[in-house]
Amino acid sequence: MKKRILWSLHGHPLASHAGVSRTLHRGQQIYFWPRMKWDILNYIRRCSRCQACKPRRKLSCENIALGPYAPFDCWSIDLMGPKPQPKEGIPTY
Repeated sequence: MKKRILWSLHGHPLASHAGVSRTLHRGQQIYFWPRMKWDILNYIRRCSRCQACKPRRKLSCENIALGPYAPFDCWSIDLMGPKPQPKEGIPTY
């Protein structure tokens, strides 16, 4: 019985494979049973169509700044120039 209710809330073509919060809200308007939230959560996690079609949340690694872990692991240099040549003498840099 629960499987049919869960299918009607989530898997039915008119239910549009909604997420956990929308499916739970829709279910709480009509039904009640203990641990309803966990049953809906597990049903959606095991839904093969959702697993195949919905995008996964992926942690982005590009924003992680790796700092130096030991002295002299990271070097930097400042460049300036060209400096004006002195009228007399050896050019300085």
